[in-house]
Amino acid sequence: MALLVGVFCGSAKEVLTIWLGPQFAPLAPVASYSPLPDRRPRCYAAWNAMLAVGKIKVPAIVTLVMGAGNVVLGFMLARRMGLMGIAVSGCVMLMLRNAVFTPWYLSGICRIGLWKFWRELGIGAVYGGAIYMISIGVIKWISPDSMSMLAISLLLSAGLGALLLLPLGLRELRGRV
Repeated sequence: MALLVGVFCGSAKEVLTIWLGPQFAPLAPVASYSPLPDRRPRCYAAWNAMLAVGKIKVPAIVTLVMGAGNVVLGFMLARRMGLMGIAVSGCVMLMLRNAVFTPWYLSGICRIGLWKFWRELGIGAVYGGAIYMISIGVIKWISPDSMSMLAISLLLSAGLGALLLLPLGLRELRGRV
């Protein structure tokens, strides 16, 4: 996920500009926000673990409460930031649920140290941030102005990001053998 998210976030402004038009470029800061985060593969494992042990009541209640909080925060931020405030509100609430509540809850029901969950989240964030910076550098270097140049930029960013992730992937493979 770090590779895909890092490349897209680092090139979001250019992707939106070339693909949809320059009027969409201001939406780049929230372009990677997804209103359906549980459909990503990394979230399946967390929710499936809760389902497997029959511990879904608390997460369901927390999701409802955070949804209500999202509405309230969205109204507050929309007054100051317009539509961008609504997207920021959703990002904040999803981050709180996926980076704070879910690891804490899973560590309790699975009897796994909380640090292990946060360590993995941290590793993903660091690699995602590094790939984001690589993508920004590639975009600045190539300055794509067409769909074909954008594709080359994205492929180069992904290739360099994959090289960065290679040692981590090799470590994971060695750990499973």
